[in-house]
Amino acid sequence: GPLSELVKERGIKVHIYDHHPFREGDIRGEVEKIESVGATATIFTEILKNRKLHPTPMEATILVLGIYEETGCLLYPSTTERDLLAVAYLLKRGANLNIAASFLKMDLSREELDILNALIQSSQELVIQGVRIKIAKASREQYFGDAAPLAHRMMEMEDLDAVVVLLGMEGKILLVARSKVPELDVARVMAEFGGGGHPTAASATVKEASLEVVE
Repeated sequence: GPLSELVKERGIKVHIYDHHPFREGDIRGEVEKIESVGATATIFTEILKNRKLHPTPMEATILVLGIYEETGCLLYPSTTERDLLAVAYLLKRGANLNIAASFLKMDLSREELDILNALIQSSQELVIQGVRIKIAKASREQYFGDAAPLAHRMMEMEDLDAVVVLLGMEGKILLVARSKVPELDVARVMAEFGGGGHPTAASATVKEASLEVVE
């Protein structure tokens, strides 16, 4: 996007904080703090704690919300001990879980339920070297938001080892992959499509291709 030009300019310093490992072609920064945790908000929480820059109760609430959102309320397989310790520290600093809960979307909307039903109807199960994988696809003409919760719902409903969701929209295909077994590193799978992420949670975007070809 438009920020890509800024990165090339002299005098612009880039600082990167992330919980996804670097891959080829990524922007590099003068400061790079990449940690294997469930949420980037955990990294910021640790920095504040170590520097004794205690967050206000509202700041602590925002950071808790970030951790909960990225770790599925500490339930995603990518969650680490550090994420739990960060939440414990933030609660000690006055984070308000009632406020955080009001922003976390737990129930699926009617549109999400409709898409989830389409994914389930289209899904095909593969068993590769003992690993149960489901591949599901659906399409919508208009932009659809976060597909990650749908992938997790499918995992929960059918007790799968892994799931790959293909969602076509606005001329592109969003791929969301989840795995709960060490034998399948979905970040490596998504790298084949120009994406990436964690071994247990990854995604990619493919342009100018059909759902059937990508599947």
